[in-house]
Amino acid sequence: MPEKPKIEFDASKVYEGAKVKHKVFGEGTVTKMDKAEKHIRVRFSVGEKTFIYPDAFHNGYLSV
Repeated sequence: MPEKPKIEFDASKVYEGAKVKHKVFGEGTVTKMDKAEKHIRVRFSVGEKTFIYPDAFHNGYLSV
């Protein structure tokens, strides 16, 4: 099975306080970015979730 192409995104639009969207959880707000450990935390109505950064954007799980 061929590998899915990575989705491009504008990293300058990803910062603490930025609004992002998730396929399942809907709209959320970035509450923490740890680029050194490659993690991003987002608060949704269902609670906070942690994602691998920037992979979550490249793989289409999160969008700005």
